[in-house]
Amino acid sequence: MRGVLLSVFCFLSLAPPCRALEPESDAAFVRVIDTGPALCCVVRVPDAEGVPRFMVYDAGHPGEVEKASTLRAVKELIPVGTTVDLLVLSHSDADHIGAVDELCETYSFRRIIHTGFGRHTKGWKIATGAIALQRMFKGAKETNLENDELFPGSTLPLGQGWLTVLAGLFSPPDEWGLEPHTGDWRNAGSIVVKLTYGGRKVLFCGDAVGRNDREGLEPAIATERRMLDFAEVVPLKSDVIIAPHHGSDDASSREFIAAVDPSWVIFSSGHAHHHPRQTTADRYLDHGIPAERMLRTDRGDNEGGTEWSYATSPYPDPVGDDDIDILIRPNGELLVEYRRAETRPLRKDPFRR
Repeated sequence: MRGVLLSVFCFLSLAPPCRALEPESDAAFVRVIDTGPALCCVVRVPDAEGVPRFMVYDAGHPGEVEKASTLRAVKELIPVGTTVDLLVLSHSDADHIGAVDELCETYSFRRIIHTGFGRHTKGWKIATGAIALQRMFKGAKETNLENDELFPGSTLPLGQGWLTVLAGLFSPPDEWGLEPHTGDWRNAGSIVVKLTYGGRKVLFCGDAVGRNDREGLEPAIATERRMLDFAEVVPLKSDVIIAPHHGSDDASSREFIAAVDPSWVIFSSGHAHHHPRQTTADRYLDHGIPAERMLRTDRGDNEGGTEWSYATSPYPDPVGDDDIDILIRPNGELLVEYRRAETRPLRKDPFRR
């Protein structure tokens, strides 16, 4: 009997995982790609003729395995050789620009938007070189926030939907009080956009900063404070939030969560940095979002310590198995699911909702 059970377990572990949602001709579709401890999202929205229009938001982790997984996932949604409407790079950290060169070799982009803040890293040099080639040889329009400004409330068409700009800076202003050229300082300039389709909204936050986790300050600071200050004119309310900074404790302030008031939270996390943090998850839980509606691209991973422990196991999470899909139908029906069925046993923390 023990041998039979072991065989069944092995079969289930090796069986092809189930596909959850699929793009539909008249629906908007977002895939948050499992690219390790990083972020890459693909957005597909039909135009008036039903032709899909695309945006890629951030470009994933620079590791070779992660880059290959990212590109494979993008190709499954965007046919090779397609002209993509938008490439938005929230900021210049390596875990948001990792596959820019591969994407630029695979696709043409009509417009590329980035903060323009330069880095002395190999990854940034490769990314900016690929962007320059897109501009020179494929006619891409480049919006570089060192020279151009994205005003809160600006809109960018995407098929029958649109994107609203909520934040984005070349560098944060001195009055934000962030130490220049630190991680928080670079992250705070993140380009934040909101997709609207069928009356539903999805918020893409990059690594926006909203809290000082060293001092536990409330209310919101930096990027989140700026968005809250504009909220009467540019509302933050969204149905789904791709949580800022992978669920780090330096973002997702209580004020910001209340203004966004999401029904679903997605953490683009991986086996590094103890993301998402327990304290961050607690703030969303306290807002009334059930744990079952807080999905993570490192499902099953638990580094211990400060990491949120809900629905985890003691195994490091592999790359590419926890993509998360969002489907919005024209009538406003919203579906959010893991792309693949879970085959590893999960341990639910009985002390968390």
